[in-house]
Amino acid sequence: MNKRRWLNVGLLVVVALLGLLAWYEGRDTAPPPTPLTALAPAAVNKIEIIRRDHGNIILTGQGDDWWLKEPVRIAANRLRVENILGLLTAESLARFPVAGKDLAAFDLADPALRVRYNNIELLFGGMTPVDQRRYVRVGDTVHLIVDSYSLDFMADVADFASRNLVPTRQRIIGLATPAFQVEQNAGGKWAVRPEAYALSADAVQAVMEEWQHAQAVRVALYQSAAVRGLVTLTLAGQQAPLHYEIVAEGPEWILARPEVGLEFHLSAEQGRRLFAPAANDEKSSPSE
Repeated sequence: MNKRRWLNVGLLVVVALLGLLAWYEGRDTAPPPTPLTALAPAAVNKIEIIRRDHGNIILTGQGDDWWLKEPVRIAANRLRVENILGLLTAESLARFPVAGKDLAAFDLADPALRVRYNNIELLFGGMTPVDQRRYVRVGDTVHLIVDSYSLDFMADVADFASRNLVPTRQRIIGLATPAFQVEQNAGGKWAVRPEAYALSADAVQAVMEEWQHAQAVRVALYQSAAVRGLVTLTLAGQQAPLHYEIVAEGPEWILARPEVGLEFHLSAEQGRRLFAPAANDEKSSPSE
């Protein structure tokens, strides 16, 4: 075989390899998934959840700062809000236009759940019988999605509330419990009363940190019960203090806020740290 033929064979091999490479690259390149909406979660500042049989929910905020506005006003559960916002970018597995369709066949004629993000409304329909995909209407289009959102939307009001005893970015400057009171003076130091409740400066700082960052194990709907004591939290920049009623203590502590219809459940260990701080040390001088 002469040099020209070897050259031709070599060129054919190169062309074949390039074609094979292009074929493999084409196999690995898939079109990006189609999102349910074009609205970015970061652009949302209001979420309205309209539930036919469960009462409506309104959330307002942005970023990490969200509040439950209706039916009560309280800091919102950030993780639940993040899950709810995730619906906006959920993958649309299939879609078809509304025009000419019998919406009742998809449970979209009178949906039991509607969610409005700013001014964009999503309507939840029924499920496909075989693969259990959810019909969701957005504007003039019906989409099919994997539904990992309905349970979040249909949860009780208590599940939308933050488990923090003190709202994020609000700072405690005063605390009153049935056993002791702590106030911050003009110099930023903590004063404890009664003086007989001798806590070292470190112990006072520790208990205030506990209160500042305390999270309930769970939040539940309020159930009327005898009040065993009161907790008052004075917050910087807030005229009205935050009040909790102690309605259970021991194996489980329950702090209630009847005005918002919620109660916060704490473990026995949390109760000990919050209400019976360690180190009543007679050798330690009280904080100033």
